[in-house]
Amino acid sequence: MYCNDEKEYKLIGGGSYDQEGNQKKIGKWVELDEGFNDDFASKQVTYNGEYNLNGMKVERWDTLFNKKQRININKLVVDNMMKKEIKKKIGKWVELDKKFGEIYKITLNGEYNMKGQKQGKWVIIYMNKNEIKGERNYHY
Repeated sequence: MYCNDEKEYKLIGGGSYDQEGNQKKIGKWVELDEGFNDDFASKQVTYNGEYNLNGMKVERWDTLFNKKQRININKLVVDNMMKKEIKKKIGKWVELDKKFGEIYKITLNGEYNMKGQKQGKWVIIYMNKNEIKGERNYHY
C-alpha cells in the first residue's frame, strides 16, 4: 500500500502465494524496486510480470516508472524441463542506470547474447530529453 499526499492508501504492488503455505509467489505480480521511495528524486519503479507454479519468474517482465512510463520489456530464460530459473538475460534489454530516479533518468539500451553477456553497441539515453549521452561496445 502507498499513502499519497491526501493520506489515501493505494494498492501499488503485490500478488498471490501458493495454497500450501510455502510463501511461493505464483501468478501475476507487481513488485517494487528495492530503492522505491517517495521523495522528490525518488526511484518509483515497479516490475510487473508473472511467476509460474514453481515460484519462478517467467517470460516478460515490464519495468514501469511512476506507474505511467513503460521503460523496458525484458525476458528471463526459464528451463521448464529442469524446473529451475536460469538467471540469465538474453535478447534486447533496457536497463536502468544505478542512480535512476525522478531527476536522473538514464537508461542503457542494448542486447545480451545467449550466454547472458552484453554484446555489441549499448546506447546510454537521457530520458528527460530523449537524447543519447554516449555508447559502449562489448565484444566476446
